[in-house]
Amino acid sequence: MKIYRIFLKKADSGKIQDLELIAEGYSYLSLFFGFFYLFYKKLWLQGLLVFLLCLLSMTAQYILSGFYIGVIAVLGSLVFSGFEYIDWRSQAMSKDGYQY
Repeated sequence: MKIYRIFLKKADSGKIQDLELIAEGYSYLSLFFGFFYLFYKKLWLQGLLVFLLCLLSMTAQYILSGFYIGVIAVLGSLVFSGFEYIDWRSQAMSKDGYQY
């Protein structure tokens, strides 16, 4: 059984204008597609954060010549984005006028 967060956007008249469901749990799309998925969902700052973490870890890999350090750091930033996606998306929807 899946659990969802329900977000409603109401018009000035009080009628429901839009409804959006966000599944609770881990975001595998954010894990596999990383900052591309965050940009697609218009989470610009969070996508930039994950992109910079990946870029920084790849730069450290190049400078230190440590393949495993860079790979672990990139995977760590992608795993982090998977865990945080639900909260990031919920905050963005609240700012857009949706009610939880």
